[in-house]
Amino acid sequence: MAEITIRLEDSTPSLEWDCSPKERHGANVLQAVALLNDDVHSDRLKCYSLNGARREEQLPDMISCAVTQTHIVNKHVNQIDKIKFTTSHYVGQACVAVGNDIVRFRIEPRMAKPVWRQMLRRASCVYLPERLHSRGMESGKDDSEWLLLLMWRDAFERAMKLVSVPKAYVWRNSNLRCFKGRLDVSQHLKNNIADQSRFYCTYKPLTFDNTINRTIRMVYRLLSNSALPVKSYLSIAEHDARLASFGVGNDGVTLRDIDAVSYTRHTEPYRAVMNLSKVILRGYGAGEVEGAGNGPAYFVDVAEIWENYLLSALKKHIPEYRFESPNEMGRNDWLLEGSRRVRPDFMVYDKSGRLIAIMDAKYKHVDQIGITSKDANAVSRDDLYQMATYLYRYGDPSEGIAGIFLTPFSVHGEQPLKAMAWHDRSVKHYMTVCGFPMQQIDDQYKAVDWSTAAGKEVYKQVLKEFHTLEEQFCESVKKVLDKVDDDPTLC
Repeated sequence: MAEITIRLEDSTPSLEWDCSPKERHGANVLQAVALLNDDVHSDRLKCYSLNGARREEQLPDMISCAVTQTHIVNKHVNQIDKIKFTTSHYVGQACVAVGNDIVRFRIEPRMAKPVWRQMLRRASCVYLPERLHSRGMESGKDDSEWLLLLMWRDAFERAMKLVSVPKAYVWRNSNLRCFKGRLDVSQHLKNNIADQSRFYCTYKPLTFDNTINRTIRMVYRLLSNSALPVKSYLSIAEHDARLASFGVGNDGVTLRDIDAVSYTRHTEPYRAVMNLSKVILRGYGAGEVEGAGNGPAYFVDVAEIWENYLLSALKKHIPEYRFESPNEMGRNDWLLEGSRRVRPDFMVYDKSGRLIAIMDAKYKHVDQIGITSKDANAVSRDDLYQMATYLYRYGDPSEGIAGIFLTPFSVHGEQPLKAMAWHDRSVKHYMTVCGFPMQQIDDQYKAVDWSTAAGKEVYKQVLKEFHTLEEQFCESVKKVLDKVDDDPTLC
C-alpha cells in the first residue's frame, strides 16, 4: 500500500508533477482525479460556503489533469512520467482510495500567507493569529485548520438558526427503585439478588445528553484551548454553558457514535456540523481526512472569500456610498416573469438612494474590457453579457449607471468608462475594470519562510504594502463612483 500526496495551488492553469520514479502511480493519480471530481459533482464531497450561500449551480472540476510525458515499458504498456494539473478557484483537501493506494489531494491558496490571512480575517470577521495553538491539531503548518474551524462555526450557527437544541431518545441502563422501560433479567439477577427493592432496567428517555450535543461540547473544548479569541466564539461559549446546564457531558463521544447518528427533519441541519466535528475531533491537520475518501473532506470557494473581503474593504474606505450584497441579503430578482434569477455581487447607491453602479467581483486574471474576448486578460464574453444583463435589469435608462469588474490583478493605467452601444443614444450605461494588484505581493513574497525571525519582519512589511494597495484600489473605485454620481447622464 502506498500513499501519494499531491500538493497544488488554487486557480493554477499549469503545474507539472513528475511521477516517473513511482511505478503505477501515474495511472492511479489519473483515476483518483476522476473519482474526486465525480464525488464533487454528485455532492458526496462537500464544498462549503463561509456565509452559507452557495451561488454556483454547477460546481467546476476541482482538479483537471492531462498526461504530458510517457515512455514505453513494453509493446503493450506505456508508463506515465509526467502529469499536468489545472486547479479551480477552490482550496481544501481530500483523499481517494484507488486499489491498495491512497491519493491525497491538497489545494492551498496561491496567495502569499499574509495576504491570505488578511482576506480570511476580513471575509469572516475573525482575527487570525500567526499560529494555531491547539491540542490534537498540527500547529503552525498552514491555514487549513483555520478554514476548518471557520466552517464549523458557520455550520453550527446556521443549524442553530434553523432548529432548537436537539433532543434524542438514548438507551440507558440503570438500577432503579422504580420500574422503567424493560427489565434486563440477567443484569437484574446479577445486581439485585440480595436487594429486591431495585430493578435493573433498560429504557430510552428523551434527553439533551445525546451524541450531537456532546460532540458540540467536545469541539468547543478544543476551540477554547486554541489561540482563537473568546469573542470570536461567544455564541458557542453561551451555547456550551446552556448545554452544561441541561446535563450534557463534554466527552465520551467516538467517531463511531457520530457515524451512528440517525438524522430526522429536526436534526438534519446538524449533519454538516457533525461531519466537520469528526475531522476536528480526530485531530487531523490539513492534508488528511478519514475513511480514504469516504469521510469528511472539504473544499472552500476562494472566489467567495475574495467577494466577502471586497465588500468589507469597500464599506470601510468608501463610506460616502452604500454597498449592498444581494448574496448576503438572500435577495432574488427575476429577469423574466417567474424564471431566470439574477443576483449581482454588489449594488452601490448614492446618498439619495439612487443606484449608480453594479459590481462583479471576478477572481480571474482580468485587466481590461478589451476590444474582443481574445485580447490578453480581457473580460470574457459570458461575463460581459452577464454585466449587460444586470445593467439592463436594474439601470434607469434616463440616468447613468456603471458596471464595474473588480479583479485581483493590476490594470493598465486608469481604465476608461466604456459606453454601451445602445440604439437609443439617450441610454447611458457604462462598464470598466478596477484592479487590486495583490498578485505583485504574491509573486514577490511567496517563497518567504514566515516562521523565521526575518520572515516575521517581512510579514509586517507585506501587511503594510497590502493596506496601501487596498487604499489605492478603493480610491480608484471611488473615482468611478464619483464620476457617475456627479453627472448622472455622463453626456
